[in-house]
Amino acid sequence: MKPIILCICFLSLLICYSPAKAQNTFAPVGAEWHHTQRFGTFHEYVLDEGMYYGKRCRRIVQKAYTDSFHYHIGVRIQDRDTLYVYNNEDTVFVYNQIFSKFTPLYIFNVNAGDTITTPVLEANGSFTNLGDSTFSIVIDSVKMVLYDTTYLKQSLAIL
Repeated sequence: MKPIILCICFLSLLICYSPAKAQNTFAPVGAEWHHTQRFGTFHEYVLDEGMYYGKRCRRIVQKAYTDSFHYHIGVRIQDRDTLYVYNNEDTVFVYNQIFSKFTPLYIFNVNAGDTITTPVLEANGSFTNLGDSTFSIVIDSVKMVLYDTTYLKQSLAIL
């Protein structure tokens, strides 16, 4: 009976350790993905790594990929600004054009009940009237979700 309990404890520790390790590096060089926004789809990829404003960063290129069905009324998508990101153990930072400094993009070590305040990012002119605003969210819950073969933290927030 004891060997089974020890085995279960050991497996539980491995499962708990895996999520933290899986989220230590955000978007390594060579990573690519597609995402859809309101009027089209973008292809993003991490081109290289280099120095940017004194930090060793990865450069994320954001290319317009596919217009949406709104293209017939003149709504088109364009390439978005290049992003410069770096991360530490629990936070991904992005160079924020509004604040002219690196600000948090993703925070991985949140817990239920935490309030997170992050600066607004420039969105190619879409939100320039917001200036240097911030927004806050309250973390409602955090759970582990299996994506492919890796457990990652997923948090639900209340705006």
